[in-house]
Parts: sequence; C-alpha cells; structure tokens
Amino acid sequence: MKKFFRLLIGIGIVAFGVAVVALLVATKPEAKKESAQRPPTVVHVVPITFGDLSVPLPSQGLISPKRRTTVAAEVGGRVVGVSDKFEAGLSFEAGEVLLTIEDADYQSALAEARARLADAKLAYETEQARADQALKDWEKLGRTGVPSDLTLRKPQLESALAAIAAAEKAVEKAERDVARTEVKAPFAGRLARTDVELGAYLSPGMPVAEIFTTNSWEVRLPLPVDDWNLLERNAEGEVTGRVELSARIGGEEKDFSGMVVRTEGEVERDSRSIYVVAEIPGETGNDLLQPGLFVEATIAGRVLEDVARVPFRAFVDRDQVAIVDMEKEVIDRRQVRVERRMENDVIVSAGLEPGDWVSITQLSDLVSGMPVKPEKAEISQSTVEPALSTTKP
Repeated sequence: MKKFFRLLIGIGIVAFGVAVVALLVATKPEAKKESAQRPPTVVHVVPITFGDLSVPLPSQGLISPKRRTTVAAEVGGRVVGVSDKFEAGLSFEAGEVLLTIEDADYQSALAEARARLADAKLAYETEQARADQALKDWEKLGRTGVPSDLTLRKPQLESALAAIAAAEKAVEKAERDVARTEVKAPFAGRLARTDVELGAYLSPGMPVAEIFTTNSWEVRLPLPVDDWNLLERNAEGEVTGRVELSARIGGEEKDFSGMVVRTEGEVERDSRSIYVVAEIPGETGNDLLQPGLFVEATIAGRVLEDVARVPFRAFVDRDQVAIVDMEKEVIDRRQVRVERRMENDVIVSAGLEPGDWVSITQLSDLVSGMPVKPEKAEISQSTVEPALSTTKP
C-alpha cells in the first residue's frame, strides 16, 4: 500500500514539473531581431586639381672633359727641353711648346734638301737654255717642218721640272720635321699626365703626355627607358633641356648648370637605361669642377599638359585610385593612366576629373560602394597641385 502511494506521489511530481516547463515555454518573451549596423569608416580626402607640369628627371654621373687626347712625338730624338708647365695639373695655351727634341739631324736634312732644290733649279735653267739654243740652231739650218720634242729638249725640261717639284716637297718635309722637334699643344687645356722627362729618347709615335680641354665639360647621365618620352626636344626633334647639377664636398654643396646636347643613341642592355650627355661651360669660376667629380643632376623634362598630381597613398593598385563620392559618402576604385611617379606623388593624365576627391587613408578591406565618412585632410597644396598649375576647364 505504501509503495502505491509513493508511486502516485512520484508521478504527480513529474507531471507538475512537465506542466511548469510547458507553462514557461508558452509564456517566454520573444527576442526582437535587429540587423547589425557597421559605422562608416572615416577616411581623409584631398581634392584633385589639373595643370601643366614640367617633369624633373633625376640622374647622376661623373664630370669628364669634352675633349681628351694623347700627345705623341712625330719625330724621334732625345728630349733636350721641357716647359715649366709640363707637369700634371698645369694649364697651357693652344700652340704652346711642351717639350723640345734635339733637331741637329733634322737641320742637316733640311740643308741637304735645300741644296738638292737649288741643284734641281740649276738643272732646269740649264735645260731651258739648251732648249732655246736648239730652236735657234734649227732655224739657222733652214730646216722646214716642226721640230720634234726631243730636238727641243722637252722631255729633259719636264724631267727637270719634276726634279724641282720633288726637291721642293723634300724641303717641305724637312722643314716639317724641324718644326716637329717642338711638341706643341694642339689646343688650350690642362695636362692630365706626363709620360717622358728631360733626356728621354723618343721614337716616332711615342706618347709624351695626355691632355684635356677645360673650356667645357661633359657628364653622362643615365635615365630609365620609360623616361625617354619625357625628355624635352627642340624644333628639329633633337633631345635638349636644362640640367641642374650639384656636388657635395666636405659638407658644402656646389651648384652648376648645363644643357643636354645629345644622347648616345643606344639602350644599355643590363640596366635598360639610356644615356644623355650634358655640357657644362668651363668658365664657372669654381676650380672644383674637374674630371672625376661625382654630381647629382636634375634634367628639366618636357611639359606635360593637363595632368593631375595624385598622392601615392591614394593608390590601391598599380593603376587604380580610391575615389570618394562626397555627396553619397561612398568609396570606389577608379582606373587611371599613370605617366610617372615623383617622390611621394604620381602624375596622372587620364581617369580623373576636376572636382574629384581621392582618399589618402589606406583601407585593407576596401570594397566598391562601401560607405565612408570623408574628412578633408590637412595637406600641403604642393603635394596635390602640379607645378606651373593652371585650372582645367
């Protein structure tokens, strides 16, 4: 009997529990479903302006003389005199005697040549007299007809004239040899090195010194092939442009100016570079300008018309920028045409319009059409406006 009551109590407890659970389920509050709203990302934007821009092309190189040559002895002999300026680093004028070769043998050869010329002239005069006498004898004998060339001694006269011409050339050569015993500077310049000294014996063609000009200098400036179209050109299509150069020595910077005068006409295979040559006037008043000086250079490129200077931070890809619609407050990608990168900016010639704003805030999760909260950035105008800027209509 007790077991029966215990069973009923257990069943009642279970039934009561089930009823309570059912009541709780039936009366539970219903949760409202709300979509999560992501707050707009704050991005800093800058305006785009258009204008004309002269593109500076940076490069570097070594100063070299416009003309450099090796002076050689044209005749052989012993060096019997040298100029006081025959030292490396000293300057000289065109035609100045650098060293002197012993000329006794050449003076002797000149005297012999002049003697042979005098003999040749005497032989010609003698033959001329014989020819005149032969004609008179022909006429005295009363012969008719035309006398032969041999009778009038014309072959002998021609031989005598040829001997005079040969003797005159021999004299000229002997005089040149005497003159060549003085080794003269072919142009005004400076000695780079000397190869002989007083008492040395020279053979013809032997180098005696290396010299170079100082009235103008040259510098080879490498540029990437991509910069070829950015070089300025004159009316004939030749490459030109002003070049600003600087050299830093002992913490002091020296500036020079020059002009591009030519290109070397080939592309270097390894570096894919082209070389332009700039010329610098020698009369700079600065003795620092000399061969071997390393200089930094900036070549003034051609003027790009109607271009925009866009901060590099606005780019989300090689040729895409993050553009912001200021009214709808959304961000998007836009394809642009890149002309060249300049320091922290990129020159764009197509793909943007006046009034566009670009984001300089780099977003790792940028999605086209994503809402943003644009804020105008505090940025220098020189960063976003081209040099020589003119407003695009």
